[in-house]
Amino acid sequence: MSFKGNRNFQVNHSVLNDSSGTGNTFSTHVGDNYHQHFPGTESGLSSLSTWVAFSALHDAKARYPQPNVLHGTREEIIGKLSSWCEDDSKSSRVYWVNGAAGVGKSAIAQALSEKYTQTGQLAAAFFFSRNDSSRDKLDPFVATIAHQLATCKALKPLIAPPIDHVIRSTPGIQEKNWEDQFRMLIQEPCAQVDPRYWAQLPRLVIIDGVDECIDMDSQKRLLRMIQNATPTLPLDFLIFSRPELHICDTFSLESFTPNPSRLALGDFAESVRADIKRYLCHEFARIRKEHRHTLDISSQASWPDDSVIDQLVSKSTGQFIFATTTTKYIDTGKLPVTPVLRLDVILRAKRVANSPSPYPDLDLLYSQILKYCGYEGRKLLEILRLIVSPFDEETLQRPFRLGGLPPASLQSLWALEQLLELSQGEAAALLSGLHSILAVSTSKTQKIVVLHASFSEFLLDAQRADVYYVGTKLSSQEWFQLLIPCQIQILSRYCVEHNHWSMQSPRIHSRPIIDARIDSVDLGSLNVWKYLDDNWASIAVNDRITTALNVFEPHLYLTTILHWRYELLHRLGSRPPIFNVEKGLETYAYHRDYLLAVELQIGMFRDAYRMLLEVFSVVYFEGDGRPMTVFRHLINALVAAFRISSPGARLSFAVSMCHSLVRTLATI
Repeated sequence: MSFKGNRNFQVNHSVLNDSSGTGNTFSTHVGDNYHQHFPGTESGLSSLSTWVAFSALHDAKARYPQPNVLHGTREEIIGKLSSWCEDDSKSSRVYWVNGAAGVGKSAIAQALSEKYTQTGQLAAAFFFSRNDSSRDKLDPFVATIAHQLATCKALKPLIAPPIDHVIRSTPGIQEKNWEDQFRMLIQEPCAQVDPRYWAQLPRLVIIDGVDECIDMDSQKRLLRMIQNATPTLPLDFLIFSRPELHICDTFSLESFTPNPSRLALGDFAESVRADIKRYLCHEFARIRKEHRHTLDISSQASWPDDSVIDQLVSKSTGQFIFATTTTKYIDTGKLPVTPVLRLDVILRAKRVANSPSPYPDLDLLYSQILKYCGYEGRKLLEILRLIVSPFDEETLQRPFRLGGLPPASLQSLWALEQLLELSQGEAAALLSGLHSILAVSTSKTQKIVVLHASFSEFLLDAQRADVYYVGTKLSSQEWFQLLIPCQIQILSRYCVEHNHWSMQSPRIHSRPIIDARIDSVDLGSLNVWKYLDDNWASIAVNDRITTALNVFEPHLYLTTILHWRYELLHRLGSRPPIFNVEKGLETYAYHRDYLLAVELQIGMFRDAYRMLLEVFSVVYFEGDGRPMTVFRHLINALVAAFRISSPGARLSFAVSMCHSLVRTLATI
């Protein structure tokens, strides 16, 4: 049946999906709920998806392998939490599960997320992590929860239309404070659903690692948002965190009514000990099977004996992370280091007397792993410092690109080698003994992940880490100090090896130019130079930056971009492309000569490079010993560009290029 062009019709007790492009405006009634739909209703949800931290979802690829519980363990705890999740008459819609580092909170949260995804009862989940800059803050939380509500199969017909309408009718909603976002994108859309339907709808929201949201005030604001909403919001919140004092205080507020249910994992000491023992027995059985060639026949069925298992259980002090790290360490050894020898290393380690650490045995385990990884030098500590230092993706993504890789790859093997000037394969070699505490991908471009937050805390605590203390986390300024010389070196190398450097789009009136006809080609602007020019006062002079500038060939670089732009124009033919400058909801079309991009690049480079020569006292010389000026660099680049241009170079290209250069150079 066709509805094309119709308006103001109703569909009662049903759901109607409009196919794209029909132009229909229609309303639907689901029970007593009324929603009006407009053409292109997915546009609001599409915008919402760009604000989502997909790495925070329970099934995110970025979290693989997700922590989980061994079948047959944590049954008492999971059973207790499951009873609350499935109780329709619960007095409180908030349940707080707390426990110390390493007791398995995330594994339990993961197990419940998977369980209730299968039963269709999970509405949304968010897993915070201080080791992942995309989910270590509160900024994406509301959008991520709202997006899951809007895309959940059972909730989508009821929740997606009002969320979409709010986004479409509220420009800049992503810039509103978190409380307003929570109200507009979660509370109010849920309130539009008939209360009678919620008994059959998914309403469980699991939030793990509140304490791993790096800003303490943000942690409090998150809990208060939930606190203020629970009297009317028909969602159930299962929240996991460490029992930090400020979190305890928030859950104890009298205004948090009804009082949240609580579960302290430390109260399950005996069952946890039994579960850890069961886990160790299971893992050692697997290790015996996979490493049977390193064990003598008599040990293949009995190693390690029960007393050793009990000793490891005692050392774990209720922390599953101790058991999992121990078995990973024993399992990842390379010959001639056998599992037997690795276990002996752990058993022989002696705890420091009167240790100030809250987790002395876990810290001792980390120290032993680092000690026997094969290298204790400064290079390893520099690598580890970079790995545990978060960074602002937005800030670093704009001015810098490491060979076109995404910002997360700044903590990959490839990036570590570039940033720390290591030889090829050196980073992988230095980390080869740490696979029990780090997830190191076989791909050199993927991010290295710390498997548990307690290891990062250990490295950043001088008393706990002792000789393995890496110092404080890198600040944004320190990241930049590493990136600047690295980026200059990469620009130099690409000019020589590839005769071009693909860069980000130039900007007009602070807005990016988007080539409507060429999706695969970056128009290019020297963002690294622009950043240096804008921030030169805060850049500390160091040998690496000076060295990088001294070997940089500016005329070769300019030659490359001029020639590359000519070749691109030659392929386009005589028709100039259309540049679109997006500003708010409006789009302005600029019909400009394609060479405007080149002029912008030269101008940006001129300003930044001239400043760098002055700040870092870098001087280039002509063949006769005279200092080479920026003007001379540009002229040499222009001459070289025409020398390497195709025989069929158009006269119009030459005239236009010269005109652009003359106008640019006139300001020097």
